[in-house]
Amino acid sequence: MKTGRNLRFPLARAVLLAGFGLAIGGCVAASGPAPVEADLVAPGSPEARAELALRLASEARRSHDARAMLVAARMMLTSGTRPAVLEDGAMVANLESDPVAHGWAREAIALAGNNAALVGEAEQVLAMRPRGVLRSSLGGGPLRYVRRVSANESVRFNISTQPRVPARLAAIGDGDARIGLMVSAGNARICDQRARSTHSLCTWQAARERHDVTLINAGPLASDVMILSN
Repeated sequence: MKTGRNLRFPLARAVLLAGFGLAIGGCVAASGPAPVEADLVAPGSPEARAELALRLASEARRSHDARAMLVAARMMLTSGTRPAVLEDGAMVANLESDPVAHGWAREAIALAGNNAALVGEAEQVLAMRPRGVLRSSLGGGPLRYVRRVSANESVRFNISTQPRVPARLAAIGDGDARIGLMVSAGNARICDQRARSTHSLCTWQAARERHDVTLINAGPLASDVMILSN
């Protein structure tokens, strides 16, 4: 991952270094809580880079740091995750633009004030498109979808998986979020990850294509939540 001279800025550097210690808890279909493989969010993986970008953007917003917000936008664009949208309740890849990263670049412009150089850099980011593995015979990089979830709000959507292939779905919130995930296949509950922390992860061996997902923010405040799937 290249961040170049941007790492001179204290907030960006602090959040990036702290992020390498992040961990996720998970559950496995029909067998209750179980340890999650270490490489699911290994440092340098697309999911880890996307999570660091989300956390950096949150801190940049709190501290009104235009440079850190711009770093977050670049990180997300180059993370190797594919931006996704909800279409008719289904999470699908959006390869034409990156609303999250471009939205952060616009926030950087708003925070930059009279800093013409930073505004120019942000405008360059607005012209960028997602990078990394976006298409392949294996389906490309992980999907990611980010949205604001209010306190005690539930969001329902569905995902399509390849049968007989391991599947995983993670939800990562910020601040005081307590994120829960439930995954069902028809009438069968595949995973029920209770809302205890800012992370939830479900892993399972898919037996069918369609799975229904419920995301819950049981925290006291609204949260930007990133959903990551393979």
